Amino acid sequence: VPRSEPDHFKFYIDRKPVLEGAIDPDVIGGTPLAVSQPALLEALVAEAEKHPSFEFRRGVSVREVLRESGRATGVRVHDENREERIPARLVIGTDGRSSVVRRDSGIPVHADAVPIDIVWCKFPPLPDTESEMPGRAWVRGYLGNGHLLLSYVTYDGQVQVGWIIFKGGFGALRRRGMPQWVEEMAHQTSPDLAAHFRRHRDQITHPFLLDTASDRVRTWSAPGMLL
Repeated sequence: VPRSEPDHFKFYIDRKPVLEGAIDPDVIGGTPLAVSQPALLEALVAEAEKHPSFEFRRGVSVREVLRESGRATGVRVHDENREERIPARLVIGTDGRSSVVRRDSGIPVHADAVPIDIVWCKFPPLPDTESEMPGRAWVRGYLGNGHLLLSYVTYDGQVQVGWIIFKGGFGALRRRGMPQWVEEMAHQTSPDLAAHFRRHRDQITHPFLLDTASDRVRTWSAPGMLL
């Protein structure tokens, strides 16, 4: 799977470096990896398909958990062409935080309010000739102006940015337009990244909002079902 292995970190407060060093696998309990999520998922499917009883269906979504006498007995699924009922002795919900399986389980969920969201985007690679950390797979953190911005070199050499903002602030940010958005991010970072952001403001890849949530179930199982 395509990957980047960050080996160096640098942390700034109000654009001034306060902490820098090598990332020690012995200290953090392993080597950090930035991998391609689609490639990782395809690798997991390919490995699972070695088992003769495994079947993977693309483009199929669960619409409902089927029940009989209070026990989960399968799922109703849908693809672009048809609906189908799939019987099962055990239904396992692994479908993420918006899980249909969890919703249909009836298991109580405890939610905590989270005051932040994350703007997630990529910029083109930062050339070594323009970087203050040439030749490194780096991770950087910038704290200041009421924001936290995290950035690292991805598996494809691009610069991944996670910009933490107050919850509900994305709409106003969008209305102000991409140039102003980039300018606010650039205003937080070190001179090399700031110049890079401004130079490539029209080449941001797939900017989107990660709507943060924090919740947990009270129990992990129900008759015929596991989360």
